[in-house]
Amino acid sequence: MGPEVTAGWFFPTLNGVRMIHLANFLERMDAFIMVVWVSGDLIKISVYYWAAVLGSAQWLKLKDYKPLVLPVEVILLALSIMAHDSVMDLFVYTGTFVSPVLAIFEVVIPILLLVVAMIRGQGKKQN
Repeated sequence: MGPEVTAGWFFPTLNGVRMIHLANFLERMDAFIMVVWVSGDLIKISVYYWAAVLGSAQWLKLKDYKPLVLPVEVILLALSIMAHDSVMDLFVYTGTFVSPVLAIFEVVIPILLLVVAMIRGQGKKQN
């Protein structure tokens, strides 16, 4: 299809999967891809949500995290509704802001932690 055509698609992987035709049997695999995509996002959101609630409970020095489940959920729901007006706004945001921030959190900070650990001698095997 070429880069000119796929550059105009919002979700090129999904459009590519729609065109799979193998032996007149495997066709229209987009439903399977959507199940995998949504379930993966659900797992990721659940882990982040659990970490936010548990981290908030530890930060507030609470013995149990369960009282914070509903308040954190309400805050996250309100923020998710207010965050972006449309999918295109989300794409612009992720292209301009999220990519550099992810580079910092996924590359720069781990490398700095590794350098600090090597300097302090934490990288050596201990007997």
